This record gives sequence, C-alpha cells and structure tokens, in this order.
Amino acid sequence: MKTLKTSDLLEVAAEVGKFYAFHAHALRVVIQPKSATGMSEDVFKEELENIETKLKPVLSKNKVVQENMAEIHQRVLKIRDLSRTDQTRAEAIESAKALLPMLEERIITVSDLVAVFRSL
Repeated sequence: MKTLKTSDLLEVAAEVGKFYAFHAHALRVVIQPKSATGMSEDVFKEELENIETKLKPVLSKNKVVQENMAEIHQRVLKIRDLSRTDQTRAEAIESAKALLPMLEERIITVSDLVAVFRSL
C-alpha cells in the first residue's frame, strides 16, 4: 500500500469537504431558492464529476465510505428532483431540512480534519 503524504491527506480531506459542502448548498437552494444562489444542472453535474474523479482512487479502497457518499448523493438528487414540481415541493423542502443538519455536521468535522492536516 502506498504511503500517503500529509499533502495527499489534505487534498483528499478537502475534496470530501467539497462533496459535503456542495450537496449542502444544493439543499439550501431547495429550502430557500430566493436567498441561495442556485446552480445550473450542468454546473452541478460538472462539479460532482470533478470531485468524484479526484476521490475515486481513495474511495475505491473503502467501500463503506464510498457507499455512504453515494447514498447522500442519491438522496440530494431525489430531493432536487422533487423540488421541481409544485406537487412535491413541500416534500422536497421537508426532506432537505431533515438531511441538511447531518451534512453541516460532516462539513464541520472535515473542516477540523483539514485544519489538523494543515498544521502537520
């Protein structure tokens, strides 16, 4: 197994943080569409592809984390889809409000980890 340098760990942790922050932002847009800056579907997909490309080698070694992140991604996609129609908008907002606190907690945790790696 390859030994990772501190800079490698920092980069991975930062990308994981981006993953959570990006999905949290998408949920905030569902909850408060007028107060949060939205993003086009193309930008959303492009950013996620960039993050996935950077994380793929590391996540392939840890299926549990890979599956957890995939589940979060699928939940956010479903919420975004529900938010597009008036009939399911309230359900989308409720689901986004339920998921957002967990993502915010993970953002804080990863941010702390990035800070620790930077101090090494």
